[in-house]
Amino acid sequence: MHNQKRKDYRMAVVVSKKTAKSAVVRNRIRRRLYEAVRTQAILSGQPYDVVFVVQNPGVATMRHEELALQVMNACQKIVE
Repeated sequence: MHNQKRKDYRMAVVVSKKTAKSAVVRNRIRRRLYEAVRTQAILSGQPYDVVFVVQNPGVATMRHEELALQVMNACQKIVE
């Protein structure tokens, strides 16, 4: 969603207990996604509201390069 009132993006990550039972794993997934978006900088300066809903617990152990590629592809779809 595009929000004209802000100059930068806002992001949320949703990981349910059904996806990952352990809070440690859920938090690891959240941290990894926040970091992947931050380092890609594709949303920097974009006033978007972004919500990632994670349904695959494999995100916690996925290689960083693969995760960054998937995040970049998702963010490019948002920006276009």
